[in-house]
Amino acid sequence: MKVLLFDDFKQYKLKYSMNKLILVFIVVFLLNLSSAFAIERRGPQFLTESSYLVFPLPYSLPGIGEGVMVTALGGNIYDTNIDAYAIAITGDAEGIVAAVEDIHILPKLLILDIMHQNISKAVVNNYDTRGMNTDKDDYSLIEVDKVVNNYAKLTLTLFDRMLEFFAVYRDQKARIINIKDPDGNLLANLSEPYISKSASKHLGFLIDYTDDRINPKKGLKFSSTYKSSDRKSDSDPEYYTIDNSLSFYIPMTDSLNLACNVFLSDAHVTKTGETDTSVLKQELGLNCDPSDTECLNVEEGLVNMLLNTNKNGNATSLGGDRRLRAYPGDRFGGAHSLYYSTELRWNMSEKVRPFNFWIWKDVATGLQIATFFERGSVAESFDDLGKQNRSTYGGGFRLVSASGFVYRADFAKGDEGSEMTIMFSYPW
Repeated sequence: MKVLLFDDFKQYKLKYSMNKLILVFIVVFLLNLSSAFAIERRGPQFLTESSYLVFPLPYSLPGIGEGVMVTALGGNIYDTNIDAYAIAITGDAEGIVAAVEDIHILPKLLILDIMHQNISKAVVNNYDTRGMNTDKDDYSLIEVDKVVNNYAKLTLTLFDRMLEFFAVYRDQKARIINIKDPDGNLLANLSEPYISKSASKHLGFLIDYTDDRINPKKGLKFSSTYKSSDRKSDSDPEYYTIDNSLSFYIPMTDSLNLACNVFLSDAHVTKTGETDTSVLKQELGLNCDPSDTECLNVEEGLVNMLLNTNKNGNATSLGGDRRLRAYPGDRFGGAHSLYYSTELRWNMSEKVRPFNFWIWKDVATGLQIATFFERGSVAESFDDLGKQNRSTYGGGFRLVSASGFVYRADFAKGDEGSEMTIMFSYPW
C-alpha cells in the first residue's frame, strides 16, 4: 500500500511539474498581450504569387546507398493559395512522396492539407537505445519495403491567421525485411517480414501574435497539440502525447532580429503494451541462432526499444531538420523531450526581386543570414529531463519569397559531426 501511495505521489509530482511549465508559457503569453494587440501584420497572410522549383539532389549515405532525389515544388498554383510538391527517389532507395497543401475549402477560413508517401524500398537508421547517453554508431539499419504513409490536416483559421485550430489524421504501414549493421553488413534476415503499423490523431491550436506569419520579426507564437496513438493490436500500447511550443521574436535593429523557441513533449500511457520479452522476440521473428552474438545483440536492442515504448510511450524525438539539426532524424527518443533554441537573423536585403532561373521561379522579398544555437534533452522520467543534454550550433542562408516559401539551407555542427539541411520553411 505504501508503494502504491508513493507511486501515485510521484505521478502527481510529474504532472504538476509539466502543468507548471505549461502555465509559465501561458503567463508569458498573457504578459505580452498588451504589446501583442498593438502588433499589425506587415502584409497579407494569404499569398497568391505563383512559384515553382525543380531541385535534383544526389544522395550518398553509408549503409543506405546512393541515388538521386528530385523535388518538384509548385506554389500558389494558377494564382490560387494551393501549394503542391512531389519528391521522386531513385537509386538504392525508391519511392515517391506527394502533397497538396493550402486547399481552401472555405476561402481564408477552412484549409485542407493532404500527403501520401509510397516507398517501395529503403534503409533507415534505427536507434535501439533511447535517451541521450548513446554512441554515434549505436544503431542498426532497417531495410523496409511497401512503406505507405497518409496524412491529412484540417485547419480553421481566424483573425488574419492569428488564431488557428487544427485536426490531423496520420496512418503508416511498413514491412521490415532485414537488419544490417552501420556498415551495411547483414545481421538478421527475417523469415517473415515484420509488419509495422501505426495511426494517430492530433488536435491542437496555434496563437500567432506576430507581425508576419511567414517571416516574423516581433511578437510571439504559442501552440499546443494533443496526439493520440491508436492500438493496432493487443501488444501495442495506448498513449497520448502533448506537445507545447513557445516562440518569441525580438527586433534588435532595423536589420537584426532574435528568434527563440522552447519546446516540450510529454507522453502519457493509458494502456501498457506487451512487456513479456519472449512474446516480443516471437513477434519480431528474428529467430537468432544461439551462437550468433551479433543477431542476439540486435534482437536485445529492438526488444528493449519495444519495452520502453510499450511502458512509457514516445514523445516527439529530437534530431533532424527541425530540432538538433546536426543529428540524424529521430536520433534521440524517449517518453519526454525538451528543446530550446535561439537564432539571430540578419536581414541583408528586403528588396522585391522577381527571378526566373528556368528551374526556379519566384519573387524574393528577403535575403537572410542566420546563426543559431540549440540544446535538447530526452528521458524516460520527467524528473530526469535536462540532466543530460546535447547541443548544436551553426548558420545558414534563407531566401524569403512572395509565394510564402522560405528557401533555407542550414549547416549545423554537434559532437557527432555535422549536417547540411535544405528545406522550404523555418524549423519552428
